[in-house]
Amino acid sequence: MSEKVTVPQLFSQLKLCGEDGEHERGIKIANKILELSPGDSDAIQCKVVSMIQLGQFKDAVSFIDKHAASDRLKLEKSYCLYRCQENSKALASLGETSEDNAEKELLAQVLYRTEQYKDSYSVYEDLMRNFEDDYGDEREANLVAAGALAVSSSGGVGMEESREETYELCYNKACRCIAHGRIKEAQALLTRAQELYRESLLEDDPDMPAEEVEEELALCQLQVAVCAHMQGSLTEAAETYNSIIRSRPSDVALAAVAANNIVTINRDKDVFDSRKKVKIASADGLDQKLTLNQRRAIAFNRCLFYLYTNQSDNLRSAVTALEKQYPSDLPCLLQAAQLQREKKSVKSFDLLKSYAKNHPNSAMRVQLSLAQIQLSQGNVSDAIATLGAIQSLRHRLAMVATLVSLYAETGDIDAAGKVLKDAVASLDGQGSSADKQQLLDLLQFSADFFLEHKQPEAAVEMLLKLRQANPSRVGVIAQLVLAYSSFNSQKAEELSAILPGVAELSSSDLDVDRLESMSGVRQSRRTAKTAEASAAGGAAADAQKKKAKAKKKRKKRLPKNFDSDIKPDPERWLPRWERSTFKKGRHQKKKAMQVGKGTQGSAAGASDKFDASLTTSRVDSPDTKASSPSAAATAGATKPTSAPAAAKKKQSKKKKGGKW
Repeated sequence: MSEKVTVPQLFSQLKLCGEDGEHERGIKIANKILELSPGDSDAIQCKVVSMIQLGQFKDAVSFIDKHAASDRLKLEKSYCLYRCQENSKALASLGETSEDNAEKELLAQVLYRTEQYKDSYSVYEDLMRNFEDDYGDEREANLVAAGALAVSSSGGVGMEESREETYELCYNKACRCIAHGRIKEAQALLTRAQELYRESLLEDDPDMPAEEVEEELALCQLQVAVCAHMQGSLTEAAETYNSIIRSRPSDVALAAVAANNIVTINRDKDVFDSRKKVKIASADGLDQKLTLNQRRAIAFNRCLFYLYTNQSDNLRSAVTALEKQYPSDLPCLLQAAQLQREKKSVKSFDLLKSYAKNHPNSAMRVQLSLAQIQLSQGNVSDAIATLGAIQSLRHRLAMVATLVSLYAETGDIDAAGKVLKDAVASLDGQGSSADKQQLLDLLQFSADFFLEHKQPEAAVEMLLKLRQANPSRVGVIAQLVLAYSSFNSQKAEELSAILPGVAELSSSDLDVDRLESMSGVRQSRRTAKTAEASAAGGAAADAQKKKAKAKKKRKKRLPKNFDSDIKPDPERWLPRWERSTFKKGRHQKKKAMQVGKGTQGSAAGASDKFDASLTTSRVDSPDTKASSPSAAATAGATKPTSAPAAAKKKQSKKKKGGKW
């Protein structure tokens, strides 16, 4: 009879299985322990870890729930849910706050996958500050990646400095530079990333073929093409995209992004190539590999392709799918564009108007399109109302400038001034440097506007804020003097004393002649006369120079044997056959008799010879009358009744074989 195995002995065997990586055997031993000691927490944990190592994530979650160990094995259960793509459940299992660094690491990953990049960045930043281990480089690379995607998705976070010692760090930093619009810096970082990655690949496997190395570098090459695309080098970008697709990368997401970007370059050209690329970009298995923004962009570009190629049925089905998967105002814009192409302008306008009314907080692009249509139709007041309803853009400089311009066009200067004052009040409390610069630009624009429209008190209010930001700015003080002079002359005099005198101005920087010649500068009579005299003197000098430089006229060349006493022939410039002294030969006479031949209108004068109504009657009697043209036409005569004086004589035919 065999000796009975105890629980401590089984745990020793389980420990050896873990050290040797024999996880299947470890699960069997853990089951034996649980038979002897049901509910043993250590055995449950060891079995769960072995199941995770074998990739049995769903079974692990079921086992944890069965033994009610979710609180004790929160990290293990959350990780299994994360690997099963059940991100929302994993996030709920972890909770929002945790003091354990491993749970924080997993929380950052789950937040990254659920595209909460800003929160993920914050968790990684906290880990980098308070925790240190052998995975610092990987953690820093993830931090930079979360920051890059935070910028591209929601404005994100600032651009902090990071190391460039590894391929991952260089690549993620390059992506972050692209998101910030720093393309030149991104290109340099991508070149550095390719060098580092090539070195690491060849260090691990010196005999790796060049084709495999290039395949591994395809991700960097794709970002290089994106940089070229953003800089307008479309041919270079398209060549790189096509080379990546031809290499057939194992990562379907890589090929999908390249194919989508080619479709954006082709637009409505090269339809057959775009159709193939749309199919590649819509391949299966991309939902877990692409971000939400990437999937939405691919779906939207597919709809645009159908719109450009007039595939109405495909467009309708694609727009329906887009509206269902990614609700936004884009499907409405696509439907309106399709109606516009079908010459249904009224329906298109009504669709946009209805969507803007029902979705006032999420119809920014629809409202802008609607305002553009209203302006093109001349409905300025309606366009102002539509633009004023866009709350998210209400105090942007471009929107403020547009509204002020439209109000000024309608003559409502007070409403334009109110828009400027509201925008200044909204930006006055902002603290960032970018907002401060926008405020200064807006204050200067407002001051110029109020001065132009004779509102000096409002201009003074804006100029005082400008002077507070920069007290030594001479231009602002000069404008204050100009504004105060309209209603407070004493204040204008006080400020004018601060302005620099003429002696303080550098003579090299001041061009008096240019100032006097400027339009709008009023000159005294004496100055004007002096300027006129100098101008007249200069004109006379120029005339003398031109006269001195004038070339001598060449003598007239007369023909030989020229006699000035004889009057020249007035027909000397006419062709010989048009002169009155020219004698026509037999050929020319025959040609003159052929009415109806020659160029159009050449026989217009000769037709009068054959009009019987114009010939004088032979009988000079008051009772006889010439026949009218209408009578001749009625009689159907096709030949003149009397032959003309210069009738052609009959020519005798030459007899064959005869003699003269």
